[in-house]
Amino acid sequence: MDQQQLPDSQTSTTDGTTTSCNHKNGNSKNLNRREDYHNLSHAYSTYLSHDTQEQIHWEDVCRSYRQYATFAMAQWANHQYRLHSLTEEQRRYLPNALKRETSEFQHRSKLYKDAAIRNQFCLDCILRHAGQANSQDFLAAVNNRSRQKNSGGQMAIEHSTDSQMSKVSSVLKSLARDWSAEGKAERDMAYGPILSLVQQYLPSVPTMHQQLKSQSNSSTRQSKTPKPGLPDTPRICVPGAGVGRLACELAAKGYAVQGNEFSLYMLLSSDFILNGGLATPEHPLQISPYLLESRNVHAHMDPVRP
Repeated sequence: MDQQQLPDSQTSTTDGTTTSCNHKNGNSKNLNRREDYHNLSHAYSTYLSHDTQEQIHWEDVCRSYRQYATFAMAQWANHQYRLHSLTEEQRRYLPNALKRETSEFQHRSKLYKDAAIRNQFCLDCILRHAGQANSQDFLAAVNNRSRQKNSGGQMAIEHSTDSQMSKVSSVLKSLARDWSAEGKAERDMAYGPILSLVQQYLPSVPTMHQQLKSQSNSSTRQSKTPKPGLPDTPRICVPGAGVGRLACELAAKGYAVQGNEFSLYMLLSSDFILNGGLATPEHPLQISPYLLESRNVHAHMDPVRP
């Protein structure tokens, strides 16, 4: 699904009067020096170098991002193993797209691999923005260390858990809901009432200016008293900000917004979307957010379509 951002004049940032995100978990050491990366990340500014648990959690999250494609292809291989374990009589009833010897299967396999690569590229962009090693950096570092050791064996690699990969998948689905054109209908139902009520009970500064101007034009009474000063910008905190769309919408309407998020998985992605400047309407990122889903799949193309 194509990513969709607000216009540049409405894009929220994480300083001052727009939006910022906080989390309760932190960072870990990079595989390479942090200054080797293009780092504009506000998420990394919460780095707690003295907290071991924060460092471990940060690396767990980054590892999950890096290993998404590996996990997706392992899940594909597991599905194929189950099908191959069927008896010859049972396999006769499978559609051609599930039979390994058919061209339909090869086409389906290519679509799946392409979708995994698309999603991994998006996650690598998020890691790059945060100043962290992405999947390609990690692979290069592992190969380099293996050559230096010249041990003849491969280095042991710690793999992410199913629970951690589920959170990465949730990030992709949240990005599709909050920042894609296809997610507009759901956003309108979820965020529309909130935005309407906020503007009703806490008018933004532009709305206040319009009200004051209207009152001034309709008044025929001459007054020599000085006009009152303009009201301060209303401040709003968005708890559980996720990937930042609601906070961004509020900031675009003139509010001073702080998006507060506990999950580092969501924080990294929202920081990239709001401040990375890479995913734009002119150059959208394409993702297949439902690639790992096995429920509510109505057609075989649903999980792999961009």
